[in-house]
Amino acid sequence: MQKKDNKDRMLPEEYFVAIIISIMLFLCFFNVITRYFFSKTILIADALLSNMFPWVTFIGAAVTCYYSKNTAFTLLADALPQKYQKFVDFFTFLTSLILFGFLFYFGCVKVKSYIDYNTVIPSMKNAPRWIFSLCLPIGSACCLFRSFQVFLMAIKGKSKPEETDVEPVVSENEAKAK
Repeated sequence: MQKKDNKDRMLPEEYFVAIIISIMLFLCFFNVITRYFFSKTILIADALLSNMFPWVTFIGAAVTCYYSKNTAFTLLADALPQKYQKFVDFFTFLTSLILFGFLFYFGCVKVKSYIDYNTVIPSMKNAPRWIFSLCLPIGSACCLFRSFQVFLMAIKGKSKPEETDVEPVVSENEAKAK
């Protein structure tokens, strides 16, 4: 039995984001069709779409942390000698730890306040707001985990995972041009 290479595997976060985006696409399409043919909008679809977007954002941020594709200003880091790169990696990890730690803490505080005050979303048939606000602490925890994972790889000297490790799909015209 041939062992599958880890490069070919998607992260659980990537599956989650793909599923949520697919649901959002279906809801949006369904809402447009009902609006066009029946001149009625489905309020719950609008509310779901606006409450799913933060989930995609925060869980997607964890994916960018893993692939080291998050927004970065590397001009100064690239100018440093190679032996100082571990210090830059450590500083980046430390600032990520602080940022996502704050987001996790204050996300938990926000969720707790929604639970304590029994806050609901009226357009979603009084669904509890805290369920949709869980994206902040859960997304921050995923970002913390992935940042820590990449930092450990950098310390051990392993190369950081690259999204481009998977062979890109090339059209016939592009292949002929090469």
